[in-house]
Amino acid sequence: PASSETKRGHVTTSGGNNKQGGVNNNNKDSKNNNSNNNNNNNNNNTMMEEVEILPNDKSRLCALAFKVVHDHKRGLIVYTRVYSGVLRPGAMLVNVKDEKRERALKLFQISADDMDEVNEVKAGDICAIVGLKSASTGDTLVSSEDKWRPLLSGIKKPPPVFFCSLEPSTQAAYDPLIEALQYIEKEDPSFHLTPPADSETGQILASGMGELHLEIVKHRIDTHFKVPCQMGRMQVQYRGCVSQEYDIDRFMHQSELGGRRLSAGLTLHIAPAATRGEGNSIVYAIKQDDTNLKTDAWREITAAIDEGIQSAWQRGVPFGFPVMDMVVTVRDIHVTSPMESTPTAFRACAMKAIIQTAEAQGAAVVLEPIMRVEMTVDESHLGGVLSDLTRQRRAAVRDVNLVNGQHVIHADVPLRELIGYSTQLRSFSQGQASYSMEFSHFDAMTPHVQELAIKEV
Repeated sequence: PASSETKRGHVTTSGGNNKQGGVNNNNKDSKNNNSNNNNNNNNNNTMMEEVEILPNDKSRLCALAFKVVHDHKRGLIVYTRVYSGVLRPGAMLVNVKDEKRERALKLFQISADDMDEVNEVKAGDICAIVGLKSASTGDTLVSSEDKWRPLLSGIKKPPPVFFCSLEPSTQAAYDPLIEALQYIEKEDPSFHLTPPADSETGQILASGMGELHLEIVKHRIDTHFKVPCQMGRMQVQYRGCVSQEYDIDRFMHQSELGGRRLSAGLTLHIAPAATRGEGNSIVYAIKQDDTNLKTDAWREITAAIDEGIQSAWQRGVPFGFPVMDMVVTVRDIHVTSPMESTPTAFRACAMKAIIQTAEAQGAAVVLEPIMRVEMTVDESHLGGVLSDLTRQRRAAVRDVNLVNGQHVIHADVPLRELIGYSTQLRSFSQGQASYSMEFSHFDAMTPHVQELAIKEV
């Protein structure tokens, strides 16, 4: 059991008059991932409150899946911390992330490599759950008997900055490769899988935090899952964005599907987010009362519009790069006829409206990941390192400090300029310099650098 100080948890809950709530995860990446749902098309007034979850066995069940590991014999092993309530074998759990229900078949107490089956896990205890198939690292689990939906502050998920393609060595290895990557995605919040159906090139794309990260993923596929595959060239994960506001006035989509004519129209306003890293969002300036749509039709159509907009963000503007920090305001919905203006028609209309108009307006720009770099170098190589950073690598040096006879440089450097940098740094500093880096933010590229990056991709 954990101490009384560490057993307390803060959560976010939503809905109605529920008096228990919490704080949302404040990292920007979480905001990016969830911002697609920040719209009011369902007209549900979601309330967020902050509460402290006390380690009380008699309270409602609230647990955090803090680690997921694949085992060849048992399947997914979900390491879980119970913050309140009591967890027992056979309990039906709900994953707050996606409302999926699964049964916790067995519970185990972990002692190094030994797993001892237990009959209950109380507040503050840690256990391993066997039987959950869809849980991922950082998910919040509650009892299906409760309507309470707390959201614990989970695991910080940094955005991926590198990606590469993965190809099975044989056709028979295709399905095992996809399955292995899906398991790894559940285990590792910083790893992202893009299946062929969702990628522009029709390839399996793996995204992660660096070259070493993806090489470790490849090693796990080879050694743990024993699936033969080939890894493509490492590439930087760029993003797309719009640099200015513009209107899309009555964009009409017309097509035929199975001999049936489809027609739908939208009036949209596109704008960049107020601050970088704020995430994508959808806003409805029109209400159901402003249309002739019934409640069910309104919900289906607005849900389809959301799906179309999110699909456009994923497909990318421009040049297929996923979109970030875009605010889409739906100002009007144009229904030709109930038979022609189906949810399918509005889904296609929303996607095409964003993809086709962004580049035509000349508002699309490419964003590149900027890394926060800390470098240690001796006096004799300080000038050469600084010159290389500012002249060759487009770095913005923030400060240089003297610590224990070594100069410590703090700088913001585009990730594109750091590929293979460790080898070059050791070479011209004779092994006397080292550096570490972490993701800082995305920033717009200059037209010249953007042109070079697009050619490389």
